Amino acid sequence: MKKTFAPLLLFITIVCTSLPLSAQTTWSKQPNPVLPRSATYPAWDGLATADACILLVNDTFKTWYSGAGWLPNDTLVHVSIGYAWSLDGLSWTAYAGNPVYQHSTNPNDADFHGTETASVLYDSTAPPTHRYRMWYSGKQDESDPNGDYKVCYAYSPNGITWTRYAGNPVMLPGDSTEWHNRMITNVTVILDNGLFKMWFASPDIYFNNQATDFKGNIGYATSPDGITWTKHPTPVLQAGVGGSPDSAVVAEPCVLKIGATYYMWYSMINSWAIENFSVGHAWSNDGINWIKAANNPVLPLGGVGAWDRYWSAHPGVVYDAQTQQLYMLYTGRDSTDFSSLTSFTWDLGLATSPFITGIEENQETDMLIYPQPASDVLYVQLPTSEVQLKLMDLNGRIVFTQTASFVCEIPVGNLPAGMYMLFIETNDGKMLAKRVIKR
Repeated sequence: MKKTFAPLLLFITIVCTSLPLSAQTTWSKQPNPVLPRSATYPAWDGLATADACILLVNDTFKTWYSGAGWLPNDTLVHVSIGYAWSLDGLSWTAYAGNPVYQHSTNPNDADFHGTETASVLYDSTAPPTHRYRMWYSGKQDESDPNGDYKVCYAYSPNGITWTRYAGNPVMLPGDSTEWHNRMITNVTVILDNGLFKMWFASPDIYFNNQATDFKGNIGYATSPDGITWTKHPTPVLQAGVGGSPDSAVVAEPCVLKIGATYYMWYSMINSWAIENFSVGHAWSNDGINWIKAANNPVLPLGGVGAWDRYWSAHPGVVYDAQTQQLYMLYTGRDSTDFSSLTSFTWDLGLATSPFITGIEENQETDMLIYPQPASDVLYVQLPTSEVQLKLMDLNGRIVFTQTASFVCEIPVGNLPAGMYMLFIETNDGKMLAKRVIKR
């Protein structure tokens, strides 16, 4: 690598700031399900395993997931919640006493017919009996074609033995004039500086000349205690327009806050006619104003013959800070043929992706990066040796990476014009510079 010298006037100070950036580069799927349904009758998960929430507690991955099937003495199919654990995210052991949570036996309860799509939070500051907190979708009326879903709450000392909150439900849908007017489901909850924050899915099934009419959207709510919730008045992530891949529905959000940035993965479709959901991605500085990834879907459908070729959806994502890896449990299907218990897949799969860690704020360094804008080569003159450089586009894709000493030449002649982020990692921390490539 040759040395490059430049006039003193090009020597600049870069002030690095924290920006909302895409969390993953490329997701890699395991070829087969990691938590398949039993495909037997009767069994609580005979029809499906789906809708996973995943946590990393100490060195153990834990998941709570929905199982569709038959409980003892059942005459109807019910959806219950099961539990499994893993040391590597790949090999899972289902709890022998599954399901760990099932529907109420009281017809007046909001979850009399079913419990599903759990969001579990491990709260080390809570009383021992409330160490695990769970919000889930409760279904009361089996005959309701629109779902009749409301948000319910339960708590547990160990994630296995659960106590149903006596005041359920803790959140109801709105009336016909509101965008979340029929049901609320698929919640994700985090505890952020003492405040509970929830993102939820709801379809607008009434025509009111609003942008949300007949679309599925994602809302936001906050709570001081996880029970009394205040909803944001409008959706924070709306279905797209025109021919966008999410023009009909955005739903089933999973939100992580890593550093100062919120990251969301969600299910999406562009047509109600064929519900072949895939996974989209967005990120935000405040949890309310979101930027969708330009390369959505980030987890597409499987190929011909794949077990998830019809449906790759409902992401549950966790971040392992030690390995800087993201782990996603997602729901996969290969068919709409339910003629027998062996004619379809409806299982849980695993995908993984590397993660670029957050950027430290207000960090200054003397460094030379030129020209601005660049067209063929971007030169970086460094104040130290052995610096790791990564050039990324606005979708979070790494287009160049190299460990450099003193001077680095980054070829950009084959890259599309636009804004790029240059990550610079030294022994003192991580920095970011924005650069424009011009044609």
